[in-house]
Amino acid sequence: MSLIALVFALLAAVMHAVWNALLKRSRHQFEYLWLIITLGGIAGAPVLVYYIAQGQLGENFWWWLLATVVLHTAYLQFLVASYRLGDLSFAYPIGRGLSVALVPIIAALAYDEQPSLAGGIGIATVALGIFAVGWPGQRASWQPGHFRALAASTGAGVMISICAVVDKAAVMQVNVVPYLIALFVGMGLLSAPIALRNSTGVLSLLSGYRPALIAGTLLCSVTYLLVLFAFQLSTAGYVVAARDCSIAVAALIGWLILKERATPMRVTGVVLIVAGIIAIALGG
Repeated sequence: MSLIALVFALLAAVMHAVWNALLKRSRHQFEYLWLIITLGGIAGAPVLVYYIAQGQLGENFWWWLLATVVLHTAYLQFLVASYRLGDLSFAYPIGRGLSVALVPIIAALAYDEQPSLAGGIGIATVALGIFAVGWPGQRASWQPGHFRALAASTGAGVMISICAVVDKAAVMQVNVVPYLIALFVGMGLLSAPIALRNSTGVLSLLSGYRPALIAGTLLCSVTYLLVLFAFQLSTAGYVVAARDCSIAVAALIGWLILKERATPMRVTGVVLIVAGIIAIALGG
């Protein structure tokens, strides 16, 4: 993995953890997510128009865009559900850790990007860490709500894995900047009917949470841009692995700032996931 790709992915890791923490803390989570994506699309719309006018979109741009917009919109549903049902330090490690484990496997099938021995050990370690984070632990935790949170987090991980593989293929054929902007515009439009059902929540966010909206918009937009550039420079599995060192950052935010419970199993699971991610990255 090249140094530039690693730097891009690690910067994206920190930014991703922070804007997900902002999302978790929001009173209107889906509406907040929709707003930061929509605002990002609106801000970049003039640039998108320029690229369209200049004919600089790349090969099969619209087909790639259609696929990624549909997949990412489905991912947003799982993401918000996971945060509504579970802690940040629970949902984030499972969703992101699962994507790290799945992307190299999917990429091996789709692009013949074969993981090394270290990569294979890393994938197994991540899987063990996910099991530890998701383990209910105390008898009181064996409740339907826990398993709903686990299912939503797992769904988010599966969807982002598929999104990552599609985006990896897309950025080898299309221009990254208009692709990202068009993705935000598409997700904003496709998710608008759901978000606007809670128009009160949208208006509340616009009137009283502007700093959080601006911060979330900038962090979310730059995160995706850095990841797409990293995909152009390295294999999909290793970019996802480096980016998802954000798991440690998100867990620390959950425990230290959001005051979530740091159980021994959850801490052990996060450590295993991060160790597995490092093994996967070193395997590249």
